Amino acid sequence: MARTPTRLYRANLLHSDLTARQYAAIGKIACEWAHLESAIRGAIQMITEMDADLLTKFIADMPAAALIDLLITVSHETGKSKEDQSGQWRQLQALHPLLTELRIRRNDAIHGEWTKSKRVAAVHIRFTARDKRELKGSYRRWNTEEFERLPLDIAEATRKVWQIALDSWAYKKSRATGEPSAVAGGVDAF
Repeated sequence: MARTPTRLYRANLLHSDLTARQYAAIGKIACEWAHLESAIRGAIQMITEMDADLLTKFIADMPAAALIDLLITVSHETGKSKEDQSGQWRQLQALHPLLTELRIRRNDAIHGEWTKSKRVAAVHIRFTARDKRELKGSYRRWNTEEFERLPLDIAEATRKVWQIALDSWAYKKSRATGEPSAVAGGVDAF
C-alpha cells in the first residue's frame, strides 16, 4: 500500500526533526513576516491618510490575506480618480502575486507539520478537510536553503511595500505643495 500523507502523519510526526538552522530560519520567517504586516498597515495608512489610531482599530486583527487585499483595494480606490497618479496601484498590483506566494510559504513554514526525510532536510505535511467529509493530505520537501531564503524574500517584499508607500506619500505631498516628490534616501533613509 502507498505511503499516503495520512500514513506519514501517523508514522513520523510524534516529534519534529528539524535542525537548529531550520528552527532559526523559522524564527526569522516569523520576525520578517511581522515586519511585512507592519509595512502593509503603514502603507494603508499612508495611502488613505486615515488617522493611524482609528485605522489600527479596524485592521489590527485582520489576517494577512485580507491586509494584502485591502492594500491593493485602497491603492486602487485612492488613485483611480487622479489623472496623473504615482503609479502605486500598478506597482502594488504587480507585487500582489509575490505577496500571496510569500504568505503561503510563510504559513507552510510556521504552521507546518514537519518530519524528516532520507533525501532532503525536511518534509512539510498539510491536511485539509474543507467540506468536512473527506480528509486530504499533501506533502512537499523543503531543504535548509529554502528555510533560509524565505526570510530574505519577505524582507525584500517589505522594502518594496515601504518604497511604494513612501513614493505615494511623497507624490501626494508634492501635488499639494508643488515641491519635488522624491523622498530623500528612499526607504533606506528610515
